[in-house]
Parts: sequence; C-alpha cells; structure tokens
Amino acid sequence: MPAQLPAGGVYPPAAAAERPAPAWRDFFSDPKLLRLIDLALRENRDLRAAAAQIVQARARYQVQRAALFPTVAAQAGASFLSEPNGVATGVSGVAGNYNTQLYSLTGGIASYELDLFGKVRDLTRAARDQYLASRAGRDALQITVVAGVANQYLALSADQT
Repeated sequence: MPAQLPAGGVYPPAAAAERPAPAWRDFFSDPKLLRLIDLALRENRDLRAAAAQIVQARARYQVQRAALFPTVAAQAGASFLSEPNGVATGVSGVAGNYNTQLYSLTGGIASYELDLFGKVRDLTRAARDQYLASRAGRDALQITVVAGVANQYLALSADQT
C-alpha cells in the first residue's frame, strides 16, 4: 500500500473518502488517549486501504448503474472551403473567391439493453450492496482500531498505577 493515495482530476479528493468524526470521542475524556486514537486512525494503512476500496466500489456501482440508462451519442462538424471563383465555376478570369460552409449535427441513442428479466437491475443492486459493504467494513475496522488503542492504553495505565 503506498504511503499516499493518488490524486488528480480523476480521483476524488481525500476528504470524500472520510466520514464525519464518530461518536467514540464522547466515550473518552483523556486528551492523551484521544490524541493516540487520532494518530492510530490517521496512520493505519488498513484504514487507508479500506478508504480506497470504498472509492473503487462506489466507482463500480456508478458504472454498473449507468447500464440502466440508454447510451446517447452526438457528433457535430463544420467544414469551410474557399476556392478562387474560376476554379469553382469553371470560368476563368473572374476575380474573387467562392466560399462554402457546411455544418452537420447528428445524434441519437447508440445502445440500450432492455432489462426484461431484471439482469441489469440485479447487477446494479449487487454493486450497490458491495459499495455499502465496503463502507460497513471500513467502519468496523475503524471501531476495532479505536477499541484496540483504548484497551492497550487502559491496560498500560492500570499497570503503571
């Protein structure tokens, strides 16, 4: 797992994979423990990988969902031609230019699969469920990290007293 996830126009911003601060902060009052938990959550590679998997699952869901709708294609074109008058009309010795402008616009439905038996809808639902499962997995991992850090901190504190 790379230390930093790729960035750019194709990738969503890092904040998109982040969720609001969970309610676990309400359970702990020790500022040192809160800093340790924040550090563990920020530096945990498994959580970074889980965030990347959420982004991938969301992208797969969006791609699969697009199959529910028809694909629309459009094309536009323009041509400009300028020839001397004698060449265009076949008469020589006439001054000036002959100008031609041609514009075209085409469009339509390129493809569409009728979902008679629900195959596309079922695949879309499965992709959505995978996306939601990856989010739930990340949340479960985050809870595990918080619980692990808190248990170790409390055990160390109990041993020191």
